[in-house]
Amino acid sequence: TQFFGNAPLLCIVAHEGILSMVSLLLEFNADVEKTNNQGCSALILASIKGHYEIVQQLVSSGSYLGQIDTQQRCALVHASLNGHLHIVKYLLACDWIQSETRSDISLFEGAKQALVAASSRGHSSIVEELLLSLPELDVDAVDFVTGENSLTIASSNGHTDTVSILLSRGANNFMKNRKGMTPLLLAVKEGHWNIVERLIQNRADIEQKDQNSRNALMIAAEEGHVGILELLLNKEADHTTIDKDGLSALGWACLRGKLLAAKCLIEHNADIHHQDDHQRTPLDLAAYQGTGELVQMLLEHGAQIEHVDEKGMRPIDRAIACRNIKVVQVFLKHG
Repeated sequence: TQFFGNAPLLCIVAHEGILSMVSLLLEFNADVEKTNNQGCSALILASIKGHYEIVQQLVSSGSYLGQIDTQQRCALVHASLNGHLHIVKYLLACDWIQSETRSDISLFEGAKQALVAASSRGHSSIVEELLLSLPELDVDAVDFVTGENSLTIASSNGHTDTVSILLSRGANNFMKNRKGMTPLLLAVKEGHWNIVERLIQNRADIEQKDQNSRNALMIAAEEGHVGILELLLNKEADHTTIDKDGLSALGWACLRGKLLAAKCLIEHNADIHHQDDHQRTPLDLAAYQGTGELVQMLLEHGAQIEHVDEKGMRPIDRAIACRNIKVVQVFLKHG
């Protein structure tokens, strides 16, 4: 047909949930393996939409459970992603027979992807079902497609209940995704205070770092998440730690123009005169794209207005170069 990416008729009626038409087409030997141009079979499309009886009929008619689409996802993964618990239970109970002529995935590989998929959407009941039905399934398994594990994706997307379930099942706080980010760092970056607290309660190291040597405090400062900053500082996070370029948490807050984050760090005695690897102070960094209010606050707390970095530039020189007019005006008013 010309619909759903040139989908065969069986795929269309499966997607739309028309059971009588599915039955009729199968009776006249419609090919259950045919797909649309995204590689979606009738079984995958029915699983996406949650059409339980059609899924049963397609499986009994010989649909391959491990058949994957162009995104490397099988019906089990799609059912998990879309929260269809009854279909997940059914597919897990079926006999998975891999085709010798196609690159189908196994039940175990499909379940690993499904666990991450369900975690990404916060489908806690499906997460529990997968771990209960397959005791050998590693809760820390990484989805080879997305590069995420269940805890990193649930933490990043803010699913507190799912995070709690995964931790109760022994998920590792320190397991990183493909980009080298841990659950804590991802939750901090996205501003999920409840998850940050939950991970710290589960003994997550608040000084863990990403691939650029940035810790949770720096990421919270960069993103301007003041509540998380307060939480980390109350848990004795070290505001003197620096990343690979010598930037402190206060430096990151000033570089990104986060006034309230910078104020919070200064109130916790962060060093306003700290110099990074290029001899830039927080005031130098604020001059790039910071607000007039941020620069004003730094000056009121004793920042050196005539400080010169390794290139001989002062804060006002940076503000002029960046055409940050409001910040230039603040410097001029301070002489």
